[in-house]
Amino acid sequence: MFYSNDTLSLLQILLPLLERYNESLHLREVRTEVPAAAASLSADAPAQLFSDSILVPVTVLCGLLFVVGVTGNILTVLVIVLDRGMRTTTNFYLASLAIADLMTFVVLPLELYRLWQYQPWVLGPVACRALYYLKETFTYASILHITAFTIERYLAICHPFTAKRVIRKSRVKKLIWAIWGGAFVITIPVLFIFGLEQRPGGTGIVQACTVLEGSKLSGLLIVATACSTVFFFGPVVLMSVMYSLIARHLRTRTAQACSSSLRVREKSTQQVVKMLGVVVVAFVICWLPHHVAQLMFSNIQIWTQKTTTLNNSIMITSFVLVYVSSAINPILYNVMSDKFRKALRRLPTNMAAGIIRRTKSGKFARRPLKNSPSGGSASSDTTAFRTRGTIEQTEPLFSSVYYCTAV
Repeated sequence: MFYSNDTLSLLQILLPLLERYNESLHLREVRTEVPAAAASLSADAPAQLFSDSILVPVTVLCGLLFVVGVTGNILTVLVIVLDRGMRTTTNFYLASLAIADLMTFVVLPLELYRLWQYQPWVLGPVACRALYYLKETFTYASILHITAFTIERYLAICHPFTAKRVIRKSRVKKLIWAIWGGAFVITIPVLFIFGLEQRPGGTGIVQACTVLEGSKLSGLLIVATACSTVFFFGPVVLMSVMYSLIARHLRTRTAQACSSSLRVREKSTQQVVKMLGVVVVAFVICWLPHHVAQLMFSNIQIWTQKTTTLNNSIMITSFVLVYVSSAINPILYNVMSDKFRKALRRLPTNMAAGIIRRTKSGKFARRPLKNSPSGGSASSDTTAFRTRGTIEQTEPLFSSVYYCTAV
């Protein structure tokens, strides 16, 4: 086939333009998740998101948080499970929240590995997706638990008769299971947002665990970020309103208390609410930078040096604060709750008693009910046990709240 001189001249002009356009598309496809990463790529060194001067202290701090968080949350679960006086509905939420915080530390080694070696990612696609999926799941579980016990405290203090009719241990246990199931289900889209992507590195193309380009182009990343933001700020607004109503109700009720015993009970209730409020505030402060970084990354199209530096600063700060949030709750319980401190001191005794009970046969353990040392019948013992069980069930976190119904 032959072309005229005019056609050949036109092709000579268009071909360089097409080549430049293809190059720009290729560069757009292989851009990294965090623009202008702190460490440059080389043929013999893995890529890092931040310099060693930042990663070393962050790693040391996260190691300390790991020890404190794992130890504290395990102790919290043991205190609530083994101490009968601590088995209240609100404490069930706190024990489950401690499990969520404990499981958050499971993904910490993977996250530290990713910070130190952003690419190449050599742990495979399953570990990559599990990192983001599990972290988001435990985040949603934490938010749902905190929202649930806030609603319970609101009902118990502001609407005690409704609370006594609605709140039951069996229902709370079912709700906790539903919270965990819901957290695992609503996080499923994360599996389609994160994965392995090809990135330029060293002497060729390497794999990185990052946001999939397909999720960006399809809009899935923006939708998921919007849902995550609403799922965070929505409960925060709801909890703020409820704690404001609780505080106003307690101020009014304390002013109307006519006896010293009622004032003591009101003060105890205020201490519980104050502690739970501090837990909520700590959670919001620790997770707010994470959501700010999410919004920046999903909405900024053109990255400048200023926006890149700001994003990197928020990113590393939010990374640390997330694990501070998972480690701080047991410390808050110990500092602000006298009942928790006493139960913690009883923990060795309760653990020893539990071991002794398990070494005995079930038949031997039931024998005292038939021959009560006090001479009472089995039915009277059972009645006494049920009475004690009712008192324990109506106790809120670390102290009584349902006493309002008896006034």
